Amino acid sequence: GRMQDVLIDLLDRQRIPYIDLFPVMQEAHQAQPDVDWYYDDTHPYKPGHRLIGEYLAVEIPRMFPGLLAAAVVPDATQPVVTEENTR
Repeated sequence: GRMQDVLIDLLDRQRIPYIDLFPVMQEAHQAQPDVDWYYDDTHPYKPGHRLIGEYLAVEIPRMFPGLLAAAVVPDATQPVVTEENTR
């Protein structure tokens, strides 16, 4: 079996929520086999990263609704490093 199956079994037994991306990537590959989704059996190319990001953008808030509620989103118009915060 897949190494991931060992981890999934442990998470299930401990009732720890997780997001399994294998079915998502497998479905994408079956729907569009001509797209290079993976560099190897684990590491995605750009289309795979895009798919994963889009999927997680929906799944994380759905599975963990309170997780992002307290997140602080930086103001993209302001520099991250300033003279004030480097003293």
